[in-house]
Amino acid sequence: MDCLIWMSTPINNACWLGPVEKLERSYYLPRGMPLAKTFPAGVQFRMDNAFKKATALTDDLKNGSSVKVCSPKLVAFLQSRKVKNVEYLPITILDHKGKVASKDYRIVNPVGLQDALDPDASRPKFNLIKKDQIDTVERVVIDAKRVDPELEVFRLQGFYFPVFVSRGLADAITAAGFAGPYFRELKDYGS
Repeated sequence: MDCLIWMSTPINNACWLGPVEKLERSYYLPRGMPLAKTFPAGVQFRMDNAFKKATALTDDLKNGSSVKVCSPKLVAFLQSRKVKNVEYLPITILDHKGKVASKDYRIVNPVGLQDALDPDASRPKFNLIKKDQIDTVERVVIDAKRVDPELEVFRLQGFYFPVFVSRGLADAITAAGFAGPYFRELKDYGS
């Protein structure tokens, strides 16, 4: 599978969001766990006060929780493509004053992890406390044979924070003109 890393880029005056709020065990989000059945009402993100003039809501919002926070338009696009193993979790976005800016955004949550990182080529550095968690890699090398070919969006076992996307889906998102999604080649990750 030819894939890229799905990142968010703040364009123009796009807001930056702080970490997710009102969600116990928020660390489940990047770990591929299914959450739709137990996801509580009232989960929110607050616009980051370090960027007070940044208030625009784009299609893919940068945030402090390493999750994909996407607009209704981008969510509808993904749903229309029937992207597999993805949940769309409802959240509220608060502005810098604590007022509701939107209740229409969703966390795009890839469910399940792919055990596909090539450890010899990637040279991971593991967390000192959580021995199965990878903090950094020298480079991202994925063994494509170990990725379910039907998945267009996924995360890796142990290396939870990047979201990976098939090149085909990345090209389609780019062609559709969504504001905020940015796709980085694996070889450029971390540089």
